[in-house]
Amino acid sequence: MRFDFTFLAAILLSSTAANVIEPQHAVRIEDVTQGDDLFKRKGGGGGGGRGGSSGGSSGGSRGGSSGSSGSSGSGSRGSGSGGGSRGNTAPGSNAGGTSRGGSGPPRAFGGGSYYGGGAARPYRSGGISPLGGAAIGLAAGALLFWPGRWLYGAYLYPYPNHYVFHNATTNKEESLPVVCACGTYEVCGCDENNTTMTELVGNGTYDALNKSLINVGDYKGQKTLLVNGTLPNGTTADGPDEGAGVGVGMKSLVEAAGLWPAVVCVIAAICLA
Repeated sequence: MRFDFTFLAAILLSSTAANVIEPQHAVRIEDVTQGDDLFKRKGGGGGGGRGGSSGGSSGGSRGGSSGSSGSSGSGSRGSGSGGGSRGNTAPGSNAGGTSRGGSGPPRAFGGGSYYGGGAARPYRSGGISPLGGAAIGLAAGALLFWPGRWLYGAYLYPYPNHYVFHNATTNKEESLPVVCACGTYEVCGCDENNTTMTELVGNGTYDALNKSLINVGDYKGQKTLLVNGTLPNGTTADGPDEGAGVGVGMKSLVEAAGLWPAVVCVIAAICLA
């Protein structure tokens, strides 16, 4: 009898994990001319301006580099004074959320209210953004022209509305779609936000563009503003301690498939057998 219940539990748990971990549908972006050529040929597009203001943790340096992780906010990790070193503030956690004092790079846009990707609250890449934006999986091979380096692919967050700005090079108004992206296993800060876009785009000149945060590329055959919303793992905004765990635990796998109550019953039966 003990063997039968153990076998049943194994079947339920393995099928649950398979359902939850099934990869999301990926979309491919065609290779395009490098960003430099796009700006020179098309008069600057949507880049430039004060795009680098989110990079430094103290605001002293323009265009803080995203580094090898391709993060939209660089500078010292763990800049927040609170929150401890466990749960969602741990170096390996991509849970995001909030913690006392915050952790990781601070929000440097909108007077300290937003991350470079537009979100006020970081979250796990691939999840639903605070404003309800849904993610689309992107294969790593299609990221060669994108701001940031993501060896394991990324999630795209296409913004619902085009961003309208003045291109100082052409002296014309432009309206371009915006797509933000975050590394697959990292914290994400993407959300539609005109405040951060205004600071990123600035006057639209190529020379002022911080390519670690924003660039111009060809997405689905259309000239598009590409924003790097990736944040380092362990990044949280200042707020109540949420203490989210690292990664996806077994409980999350089972709950996502709606089988948690059934598995609890099976485990209880095994223990009593």
